[in-house]
Amino acid sequence: MHSHTGSGSERPVPPMLTRREFSRRLSASMLVAAGFPASAAWPAVRSAKFTEDDAGAAALSAQTLRLLLAATQGLLGRRQLQGHYEAYYRFSARHWAEYAVLYRDFAAGLEALAARSNAAGFVDCDLPLRLQVLETMRAMPGEAARYENGFFQETLWVYQKTDAWLDLGYKAWEGSPRGVDSYGAAP
Repeated sequence: MHSHTGSGSERPVPPMLTRREFSRRLSASMLVAAGFPASAAWPAVRSAKFTEDDAGAAALSAQTLRLLLAATQGLLGRRQLQGHYEAYYRFSARHWAEYAVLYRDFAAGLEALAARSNAAGFVDCDLPLRLQVLETMRAMPGEAARYENGFFQETLWVYQKTDAWLDLGYKAWEGSPRGVDSYGAAP
C-alpha cells in the first residue's frame, strides 16, 4: 500500500479482498445476474402478523412439509437436505398467515401436477420428474408470480445463505461457530 503525504491527488490503493469477501461478492453478483435478486426474497406478503390464537391453525401438516422438502430437493437438485429448510418453512407458516395458505396451496398444486404426469405422488418422483413438475408450475400464468416469490425465491435465498457456502468449499455457513468444532481436533 502506498502512503502518500503529498498533494493528495493520488488515490489510495484499496485493500485486498479476503477469500470470504470475494466469494460473497461473487456469489451475490452471480445470483443477481441469473435473475434471482435478493430483494425478491422478501415479498410484501410478510406484512400480516399472527396472534398466538392463529398459530395452531397455521401449523403445516406432515404431508405438506414432505411435499415442500421434496420440492426443495427438486429445485436445488439435491437428494440430501439439512434441517434448516424444514425449520424455515415451519417458522414462516407459523408467523405469517399468508405463508401457511401459500404452502398448502403449493403442495396441493404439486400433487395435482404430479398426478397428471402419471406419477404416484410428487414425493415418490425422482429428481428429474420433480424438476419437470416444478418448471410446469412456474410456467402457469396465474400461479407463477405467487409461488415465485413465496416459495422459489425464498428457498433459493435460504440456499444462498446456507448450503451455497458448503458448495463453495467452506466447512460451514457464514456466521456459523465453526472454530469451536475445529479447536478440539488434533492437527
